[in-house]
Amino acid sequence: MVNLTFVHVYQQMIELTQQGELQWQQFAVKEFPYLDPDAVTSHIYKTVFRNRHIILFQQRVSLNRGITQSEVVCDFVDTNHKKIGEMPRAHGIKELYRLAMLQNREQRLIDLDKVVAMLTEMTLEKKVTWSANEAKDFPDLDPEVISSNVYELEYRGRRFITFLELGVPAKDGQEDIATLWSVDSNRRKVADLKGADGIPELFQAVRLRAGQPDMTKLDKAIDGLLASTLPQLVEAIKAERARQQASKN
Repeated sequence: MVNLTFVHVYQQMIELTQQGELQWQQFAVKEFPYLDPDAVTSHIYKTVFRNRHIILFQQRVSLNRGITQSEVVCDFVDTNHKKIGEMPRAHGIKELYRLAMLQNREQRLIDLDKVVAMLTEMTLEKKVTWSANEAKDFPDLDPEVISSNVYELEYRGRRFITFLELGVPAKDGQEDIATLWSVDSNRRKVADLKGADGIPELFQAVRLRAGQPDMTKLDKAIDGLLASTLPQLVEAIKAERARQQASKN
């Protein structure tokens, strides 16, 4: 069941971040003693919202057969960076994390964003062609965690592959992770480009040109419906609570 209260909070924070009214600062994991540095897979992004100190970060979680993935976590902390609570995962938490991260981009990542955007544009305009392969064709890929074909591109002496990794099962459903690697001529991994923005859009563009169904259209339609009806749902909940309170009195 969707927790409308926290969906509404995340949506508010997203809008304030987009407008520049909510600023996120980047911290190292070591500045938060309660966190396990071996489990955290990103920087910590901190802001103050409604007089509460809130942090966002990615944390590694274990799946079956020793497989691990990362999920976004949102905690409340005090001024000494000690945890005093947490916000449940809900629709919007991933987008909020993405926006906080974008506020603190390094120049090399900004440049990488441009590369991903260029590849997406050329793919949609059919200026480049990706070939569909199986995970077993790439020595550094584990077929057990891949949930799609592996699409490969050679462009100006560089090789890229993009694919979906199994996502983390959660209360709000499982969303597989679009991934982009650079590989060498032997199809060995050179670098995981996961820090770049726009990889999910690139993967969908690649799959679209390969003739695969784009399931994100349905996902976005559902998300849009939720976003458009959220204010009415919140007002309905408030009215029902007020009615129940009045009946008690």
